[in-house]
Amino acid sequence: MTTYQEFAKEWRILEYMDVKDYSSSLPLRTLITHLPLDKRTMTEEGKYVYLARNPWDVCVSFYLMMINLSNFKFQDGTFEDFVDTFVNGNFGYGDYFEHVAAGYAHREEPNVLFLTYEELKKNTREVVLRLAYFLGEQYGRALEKDEAFLQRVLERSKPEYMRNVVVVDLSAGDNPQWNEAFSRERITCIEGHEGEENKYSYVRNGKVGSWKDYFSPALLRKMEHRILEAEKQSSFMDLWKDIREFVTHLVFDKPTMTQEGKYVYLDFVDAFVEAILAMETTSST
Repeated sequence: MTTYQEFAKEWRILEYMDVKDYSSSLPLRTLITHLPLDKRTMTEEGKYVYLARNPWDVCVSFYLMMINLSNFKFQDGTFEDFVDTFVNGNFGYGDYFEHVAAGYAHREEPNVLFLTYEELKKNTREVVLRLAYFLGEQYGRALEKDEAFLQRVLERSKPEYMRNVVVVDLSAGDNPQWNEAFSRERITCIEGHEGEENKYSYVRNGKVGSWKDYFSPALLRKMEHRILEAEKQSSFMDLWKDIREFVTHLVFDKPTMTQEGKYVYLDFVDAFVEAILAMETTSST
């Protein structure tokens, strides 16, 4: 697929589209949903791919989406306000922590592939092959036998490529059922794709760690408090132990932020100042 129009014809969103008689020109039907995994609505024949992302980056990504799209009516909202909403779970499709906990609980099911965004970014080739074999042995073998084909898949999986393909036209959907959904409300973007307010790119920068440019220590403490509550029900936050440890240092070692928005540890700053003062004292004597 090289255009969003091709992509849009081959997928359905369960919450918005009728999928009863949906058939695809591809070997497999592609269905996506914002709803959490629930054993009561899962089938043995279906294959479920759950992609989890760390809560700090999800919070930032969702915030940027909400201030960009007019239908959320949050374009003047602050990040501080959104963090409060995020940790309370009062938006969209429910609580982030409950959602990921539900997916994590099914990670051992034979027809569930549970992945994290961070491992996808770090080991894209490995994850692509795992996904291919999960969907069908023949797909995995085909990729492993054809290195050129695999490289083409990897190239088209990069954010730089997808940013120009996964672009939805908000004024005229490329799927008849999208047309009906979009006709209910005129949706525009503040930062539309290539300057067009009616076009929205689902892919922004695709980076891990963008949260560092938005979270203050006070907001990190709010998030940590919610994480502690979530840990009483599930251990899924162990997926991001490394990020959690870094955040813990930021919260409890009392960092400050420079004008450029970068974190600096106060103990390091204090030591640096003391060293400068010591040098001045020595030179004056």
